[in-house]
Amino acid sequence: NNLKFERLQRKAEIDAITADLLKNKPEFTRPESITENPIETEEEIAFLTATNSTKSKDNSDEIASKTARRLGLPVSHEAVLRGHFKAVTALAVDPGGGRIATGGTDYNVKLYDFGGMDKSHKSFREIEPEEGHLVLALSYSTTGDRFLVCTGSSQPKIYDRDGLELLQFVKGDPYLRDLRKTRGHTTVTTCGEWHPFDRNMLMTGSMDGTVRIWDLFGPQNFDKLCCKLTLRIKPDKVGGKVCVSSANYNASANSIAVGGADGSV
Repeated sequence: NNLKFERLQRKAEIDAITADLLKNKPEFTRPESITENPIETEEEIAFLTATNSTKSKDNSDEIASKTARRLGLPVSHEAVLRGHFKAVTALAVDPGGGRIATGGTDYNVKLYDFGGMDKSHKSFREIEPEEGHLVLALSYSTTGDRFLVCTGSSQPKIYDRDGLELLQFVKGDPYLRDLRKTRGHTTVTTCGEWHPFDRNMLMTGSMDGTVRIWDLFGPQNFDKLCCKLTLRIKPDKVGGKVCVSSANYNASANSIAVGGADGSV
């Protein structure tokens, strides 16, 4: 009985509150509409667009400047190196930061020396590693005394810091089904990187689906360097092939990350 009485009492209280709310309805007032002066001329539209664009650019420049200062990036000066007449597809800076090598779809590699550069910003040396082949990758050795060039051919080359050819890699046998048994790439070399701290070791990747490790003091065949180790990227399908699009050492050089043309890593 007590529980029933409490329920009835609670219901009466709720009914009283509801009736009071319905009796005192809140009043809402519509805010006065604010009319803006319409833009009537194209000149005014152009002026506002230019003003907003300038403000946006200033904000972007300010953000970029703060980020550069926070990260200690060397962006206080800029130099435009005009040399290639087609797209630049590869670039490498020597460890000392004094020289830069660039390669492009014009088949050429250009070498720039910041220490001896004048206002024209021209390269001091231009070479064509493989006639009619794009330059796809460049990499300096850890000491900066030589650099690797990977082109659209299957045979990368090693040059000294002044652009003199030192060594060419051997071409693999394209008729061997097991590419681990051939001593070089059989088709386009898509990437290449020098070992992080061993000046005589480097790595290349190719569209033949392999990553190869090279030792500059390794065996040679008719003055062409043979690879030390071959890593084949395993495809999902039996008998298939995954082209290597990129390959990188980690900082300690105890692991290699390889990117495939099928989207795999």
